[in-house]
Amino acid sequence: MNKNSGFGLLEVLIAVGLLAILLGGAVILGSMVLRSSTVNKHRLEASGYNQESIEAIHQLRDSNWKQFGSTDKWDNGFVRNQNFDLLYHPKFQDSSKTWKLDLDEETINGKENVQYTRSIKFEKVKADSDLIKNKQFVAKDIIYKVIAETKWQDYGQEESIIFETFISNWKQL
Repeated sequence: MNKNSGFGLLEVLIAVGLLAILLGGAVILGSMVLRSSTVNKHRLEASGYNQESIEAIHQLRDSNWKQFGSTDKWDNGFVRNQNFDLLYHPKFQDSSKTWKLDLDEETINGKENVQYTRSIKFEKVKADSDLIKNKQFVAKDIIYKVIAETKWQDYGQEESIIFETFISNWKQL
């Protein structure tokens, strides 16, 4: 009886096939992890732009109190001509070190050559609305819902992230 020492052709083919399947799976998994990491980096950067938009609105409200010396004009510069269909974006004024709102969306060249488009939209909300129940507002209070949105393209798909908050004349409460 002749014993074969070593591998036969069939065993080698099976081993190479299994190795190819395992390596292919590892490459696909690595690609998915890299893609997910890239999308998350872009989402984080977009979140920063939204947070900056919300902070600009707060700073604008607070500077209105200081500038006008009363709480009556706290929302000066928020919604032009009470047209709630308009989009805005925050613009930093280097000379005064304050924010203002410009009309339309803003295009930002972000990191890794990603272009972001951010905008702010306002909605007027009644104090007795379901959106803000259990808050300490009275029916005459002016309350705005602020919607900050940033959009960008990732791997051929449009992505967006939205932050929402409410802003009011809390000094009057």
